[in-house]
Formats: sequence, C-alpha cells, structure tokens
Amino acid sequence: MDAGLWTLRCQSCGETFSVELTAGQQIVQFARSYVCPQCKKKPIDPTINKAGTWHRVIGFHSSKPTRH
Repeated sequence: MDAGLWTLRCQSCGETFSVELTAGQQIVQFARSYVCPQCKKKPIDPTINKAGTWHRVIGFHSSKPTRH
C-alpha cells in the first residue's frame, strides 16, 4: 500500500533522508523505527526522544505511474 519513495526528517538531528518501500511495507513502521543514516539513531530510543515519537514524513513519490 505504501510502495514508493518517502522522504523523512530525523527527529534527532533534523536531517532529511529517503526510504524506498515495496508493496506490503508500511511507512508507519519505518517512521517509528528506521535508523537515521546521518546520526544513526532511532526516533523511539528513550535516550534521544520520549517513546512514541516518529521521524516526520515530509514527502512521497509513487512508484506507480499515475492515470489521468
């Protein structure tokens, strides 16, 4: 359902990075647990942020062509 290229902003360092998801993967899981490629931290790590925070989703590009 969430297949495509997503752009996220790290909740720890504020840098942006992209994640490409395939069919069956969900952006919610990545936004909660993906390790930032810049600072190497996860958003739910209690030493960084309070539990329950996510990387912020700031962009999406579909991997399927759109129909008009």
